[in-house]
Amino acid sequence: MAITKNTVLERIEVLPAVDPAGEATDNTSWPTVTVITHVTFDDDTDDLLPVTNTITTSLEKFDGDGDANDVSAHGELVVNVCNGAWEISGE
Repeated sequence: MAITKNTVLERIEVLPAVDPAGEATDNTSWPTVTVITHVTFDDDTDDLLPVTNTITTSLEKFDGDGDANDVSAHGELVVNVCNGAWEISGE
């Protein structure tokens, strides 16, 4: 039997901007989106498995160069939440 990997999105949290009145190009002026994911590895023939790891990822609007972060690797729901949080805050 092969080892299987299962990834489950646990939750998405939107944290308010640290400095909403700051520069529009500064990440502290925008909400931070935190993504909590559970990754489980399992093999029916291994008594030591399953093993679950919780991964917490903080997503900011801009990367280190000031360009928009590409969050598409996190899936459609995360992309939609990021776009909503960053669009609403920009009004």
